[in-house]
Amino acid sequence: MPRRIPSLSLLRAFERAAYHRSFKLAAEELHVTPSAVSHKIKQLEEELGIPLFQRITRAVRLTPAGQLYFKDVHRAFARLETGTQQLHDRYGQQVLRLHVLPFFATEMLIPRLHTFQDRHPDIDLHLESAFGRGEVHPPEADISIGLGQGNWPGLVAEPLMPLELQAMCSPKVAEQIDPNNLEDINNQGVIYFASKLDAWEQWARAVGLKEFKPRATLTVDSMFSGLQAAEQGLGLVTAVLPITQEWINRSTLVPPFPNRVQIPDRYYLIYRKGDDVRSNVKLFRDWVLEEFAER
Repeated sequence: MPRRIPSLSLLRAFERAAYHRSFKLAAEELHVTPSAVSHKIKQLEEELGIPLFQRITRAVRLTPAGQLYFKDVHRAFARLETGTQQLHDRYGQQVLRLHVLPFFATEMLIPRLHTFQDRHPDIDLHLESAFGRGEVHPPEADISIGLGQGNWPGLVAEPLMPLELQAMCSPKVAEQIDPNNLEDINNQGVIYFASKLDAWEQWARAVGLKEFKPRATLTVDSMFSGLQAAEQGLGLVTAVLPITQEWINRSTLVPPFPNRVQIPDRYYLIYRKGDDVRSNVKLFRDWVLEEFAER
């Protein structure tokens, strides 16, 4: 009787954890929790009857058996991925799976997407836009557009346009603010985005505001909600330019101060190493850089 092969789910968790030498990074790539990865690897070790990792303080290390097994498992997954891609390339439709943060999708990507479709009508797009961390690239996605500072280990991250912050509020709130006195902001309420909680502190530090102590704060889950709350007079919001520019043009928001602040975060085009040899990935990558890269 041949020995039973462990499930692909357990093997994939082991392969990614061994590749990154980290349960945390493996969990981020597989879109699960580090404890789930740890549980799967423990289950795999129990099935095999062989320890694959040494657990040390805040780190993991492959055992000699784990190093040997990783080479075979990694090679097997690489062959499966290659074979699957060749099958799709030969017999399947060209479906490109995109993962994009919601505001970028609605305000920047979708209004321009018809130009890509006109050029490449044979490529079907599957677009997922979900609230969440901007530095995540889901394993099922071919291309992501994420927000961060370029830290996507093991992936290609190409920078898009630089971003600036500018304080915005309703005209009624602006009437209460002296545009020549930055400290006037402390007499107002401010609105935070849950996904970018440090935006106000970045702005205040860059404009030289010694004390940033707003009268009240409101935290919302998205840029959409923050801009809408500001339009209703609930406080000042940090508008991220240029991606909010069209939204602001359609709204009644005004800048109470002239200060614009460039921030280290920017949007990035993210994909797996080597995927740019795939024609649909390369064509979309080239189009995105043409539309959104810094010129």
